[in-house]
Amino acid sequence: MPNVAEIYDKGPGEHTLILGRRCALTYPFEVSTWTDLRVGFFLSVTDDTADDTTTGLGETINVPDGIMPAENYWWCGIKTNNDLQPTANNTGFIGFSNWQNANRGVNDSILVSSDAGIGAGTAFWRPKNEFRDSYSALIYDSARAIFFSNVQPHFPQDTPTVAAGYATLLMLRVQRASSGSRQLTVTIKQGTNSGDVLFSNDPSLDRLETNMANYPSVVQSRATLGDMANIPDALYLYWPFPNNSRLRCHALGFMKFH
Repeated sequence: MPNVAEIYDKGPGEHTLILGRRCALTYPFEVSTWTDLRVGFFLSVTDDTADDTTTGLGETINVPDGIMPAENYWWCGIKTNNDLQPTANNTGFIGFSNWQNANRGVNDSILVSSDAGIGAGTAFWRPKNEFRDSYSALIYDSARAIFFSNVQPHFPQDTPTVAAGYATLLMLRVQRASSGSRQLTVTIKQGTNSGDVLFSNDPSLDRLETNMANYPSVVQSRATLGDMANIPDALYLYWPFPNNSRLRCHALGFMKFH
């Protein structure tokens, strides 16, 4: 059984959290009276045992008999502060994932080598759904799912090629008309088959906060279908692949703007 997590000095002094295989990070937060909440993660992936090896990580989780469980997909965003998977009852989730519910019994979960979009390449790793590349982010609440399309995350594989840096910045913006409203609008940066904000060799908290304050203007937005029953109150990370890779978190945080 692997350790739940370790702290690796990516260096010098960069204390990177590496989650154990198929282990989750739930980081509760308390933010009252907000109308504009922004969340960010500097992430990368590494080998299942080596702390700074980004090659040879590809893997497929095949569908078992019956319905593919949510724990076989990746999740990054905000979730109800509990020990349940994001699709459980009385649990809400907003963020990135390769899960989808329309054909969940027949879809493998795959970590594939990729270009900066959805084509073949060796510069990045990209978690994808076998059924459709476009499944990349969603809002989930009480058995209802609202999907974003083609905001795929990419994690540098060939770091000399990705000259901008080894860590990917992913962000979410959640807005509502008043601090008591349960109707939310979520925006994610929209690139060409990409939700990546930037890549950096300086995945610091200062850089994270600067980018959250200057949220991208080219975005894809989705609104909840009426009131959201379970508004998330914890940052959440989960990496599903059991054999070849682990998720690294260089920095994470949130900011309340109103």
